[in-house]
Amino acid sequence: MSKVNFETWVDNKLIDNLDDVEINTPFSTEVLTYDGAKWVNLPSSGGGGSSDKLLITRNVSEDVSALRLVIADDSSNVSLANNNSTYENSQVLGIATSGATTGNPITIVTNGVVNDISFTFLVNVPLFLGVNGSITDVAPTGSVNRTIIGKGQGAGQIYIEIGEPIILG
Repeated sequence: MSKVNFETWVDNKLIDNLDDVEINTPFSTEVLTYDGAKWVNLPSSGGGGSSDKLLITRNVSEDVSALRLVIADDSSNVSLANNNSTYENSQVLGIATSGATTGNPITIVTNGVVNDISFTFLVNVPLFLGVNGSITDVAPTGSVNRTIIGKGQGAGQIYIEIGEPIILG
């Protein structure tokens, strides 16, 4: 691959001269994407608004398993969400697409379709934040917080659409 020069709008600097950019001539299926550490050419995930999900990358403040719901600790870090803790711990940011140990990055779906064979929820059944970042189709009751996180889409698929937590007790 050959190097290419793209000029930025910031002080007429070449984009490939910036510290966090590693680009080469892209293939027709690649887009410039931030991978959590630097800008690189990666295959398009839909682009132009046609992707079926919104993704972000953050570091984990504690070990997080795949398909667990997380909250934002700050602009760079996330930890497990929880419905039986504080209101803040019920403010779900999204669902981790993979697991990671403390200090490492994960990709989070904040809105859109998530596929996994472990999902057995019925179509259009509301889904809620459970204990320790789990997803449940049983509406929480008692002295917990209720956060709707999306809907079942049938076997193997859910749709993430995070709602505001409701304090039940």
